[in-house]
Amino acid sequence: MTAKSRQVRTFDDRESGASLTELMIGLLVCVLVIGAALSMTVHQSRLRKADREVDLASRACRDNLEELRSVDFATIASMDGVGFDVPGPDGQPGGLTPIAGDTDGLVGEFSVVVDQTTGSATLYRVTATARWTGSVSNGSFSLTTLMGPRL
Repeated sequence: MTAKSRQVRTFDDRESGASLTELMIGLLVCVLVIGAALSMTVHQSRLRKADREVDLASRACRDNLEELRSVDFATIASMDGVGFDVPGPDGQPGGLTPIAGDTDGLVGEFSVVVDQTTGSATLYRVTATARWTGSVSNGSFSLTTLMGPRL
């Protein structure tokens, strides 16, 4: 039996390294990955801003409804259409920008409607709504509660 001889191919210097096509494909992949990462970062930043705006609006609606609970019950009906401001993260006024055409220039507004009347007792449905022009788009947040006379 004779052993088969194997041919070993050797490369000369002209065939070593990466070809221009391989470099271009590698560069394209790098550009796509960096572009996708940048796009995700920008999108996340926008979502964070929108979430911060909703958080400011929800806190303002909740706080104003809590303050409304402390006023005399006889004056609650007169609060319909009254506006309120949404403070910023550090409590400074004007945390959010009112929508265009807002008559009182305040982001928030109360809506008070009679929900039920039983005898001399009245139950009001009170809604605190905030509408603003946001960094991403216009935003809106509402919080509703029922208020009745304290016994």
